[in-house]
Amino acid sequence: MTVLEAFSPTQCALLVLDCQPAVLSAIENRDELVDNINKATAAVRKYAGHVVFVRVALNDVDYATIPPTNRVFSAARRSMRFHDDSTDTTIHPGLDVAEGDIVVRKTRMGALANTDLDERLTNLGVYTLILAGAHTGAALLSTACDAADRDYQLIVLSDCVADANREAHRVLLRHVLPRQAEISTVAGLDRLLASASVKAG
Repeated sequence: MTVLEAFSPTQCALLVLDCQPAVLSAIENRDELVDNINKATAAVRKYAGHVVFVRVALNDVDYATIPPTNRVFSAARRSMRFHDDSTDTTIHPGLDVAEGDIVVRKTRMGALANTDLDERLTNLGVYTLILAGAHTGAALLSTACDAADRDYQLIVLSDCVADANREAHRVLLRHVLPRQAEISTVAGLDRLLASASVKAG
């Protein structure tokens, strides 16, 4: 079964991962990234899909429960990076957040780990996740692997993801993520949504 045959616009969710000032500051083309993500969110909303903004932010309790074995987040604990009170952990101001969008705070790399997002998506009947955001080799890769294990159908928007490490970004999009996800673009997503909507109607 191809993606188009198994795709329903109303049963998909666009996950915008870690698009916060603290994360996007390391991305050279962040303005272009934000613009493309806004186009993607507009397309998904047009066809009655769901939009989810996922932000990493830690409070004092979260810091206290991070074990030293967690290499990434133990470093965040030492520096107090990604504190929930900081404006650096808010959703990037250039992104269009609409009423009805879901906003999730996470405390680990993946969007589905240590959150209730999987349950919320299941309750909405969502079985296709469209992934966007930063970094390709961090939040996006972690979320893609976890979501694939939870049997979601996955689409990654290549012009809506970015990484400070360009080589890692290239390798992941070309050789790693296609094992688990359909690689598309904003324009490709718009065509898919339109075609699936006509088919459903």
